[in-house]
Amino acid sequence: MAKSRALIIGKLSLLIGLPILVVAGLFFGGAWWGNNHRVGILEIERDWFGLEVEVPAASAATASTGPVGTLVSAVTQTLKPTAPTGPTGSTAPTGSTGAVAPTGAVAPTGAVAPTGAVAPTGAVAPTGAVAPTGAVAPTGGTPPSGTAYPLAERPQVPVELEASYAKPRTLNVKVLVDRAFIAAHPDWLHEVDALLAAASANYDRLFGIELRLFGVVEWRVVDEGLDAEHLHAALRTHSREGADLVLGITGRPLDSRRFDGWSETPSEQMEMNTAYAVVYAQPGKPERLLRATLHELAHCFGAQDEADPASEAWREGSVMSYAYVEPDTPPRFDSDNLARVLARKDRPFETEAKAPKGAKP
Repeated sequence: MAKSRALIIGKLSLLIGLPILVVAGLFFGGAWWGNNHRVGILEIERDWFGLEVEVPAASAATASTGPVGTLVSAVTQTLKPTAPTGPTGSTAPTGSTGAVAPTGAVAPTGAVAPTGAVAPTGAVAPTGAVAPTGAVAPTGGTPPSGTAYPLAERPQVPVELEASYAKPRTLNVKVLVDRAFIAAHPDWLHEVDALLAAASANYDRLFGIELRLFGVVEWRVVDEGLDAEHLHAALRTHSREGADLVLGITGRPLDSRRFDGWSETPSEQMEMNTAYAVVYAQPGKPERLLRATLHELAHCFGAQDEADPASEAWREGSVMSYAYVEPDTPPRFDSDNLARVLARKDRPFETEAKAPKGAKP
């Protein structure tokens, strides 16, 4: 009797326990396999299904083939060890933004040399420095010939703002470039480096602000259907990852409103500056891209558009105006906007969780 009962209990245990063991084995085996092949799975989701996922920097040796050829999908790259300046706050800035009107000017000869913001591939990350996820870095060399940018002259600074002007500030800028820009610029990494170097040289003379290239990341945004405002909204979904500012560069045609940039201006009551800007790269017009970059980043510091053709700012060709200027014209800011930027120069930048929504051009 006892033997028969033990046999029945054994059969029941096998009947119930075996499926449980099989299911548990499949679950834990799948979890183990997925963890060990996480990078490959994320790359399939990104490259095959077009999902917005961040591939860990551990996949640096993996290449991704896209419509513009083979690109390095993730290279762990760190620039000069400069910590982001200024604490972040919690109040979202609001206000309006501006855009620079396009021109048909041809780029002049001459160039502003990069300041060495991009470290060579294989650089060792300094203690405490974090490279942006999926960052791509140049492998050496000089900026492409023909990239020409004018350089600003030192402005007349009001006495009350001399102290702010004289106090240097260094800001890290994370750059995202979309596929349209990559397709139109074979040497796009060096062109981004040269652009940020030129923007930094101009901001240093104009405001005493140095812009350092924190990292360059491919911007996987839809190729069509977004205007400047919606591109800006898409850019805001990307983490700054320790950078102070994020600049999105697109190579798509200007939208129907002919804006070649978009950013948001904090109101005078807001304690923080904004941190995101989008600019359009028009074919054969590098000076327009620089002017748009200076314009949109200035909005982040409180600069306002000058849209009145009768104003002095317009007549003098202020960067914040829509006035036409010759390609080799040194960038300059009108006195009002110069004062606005210097007054907010040392303020912290907005937190990512409190992003302002919508803005007027």
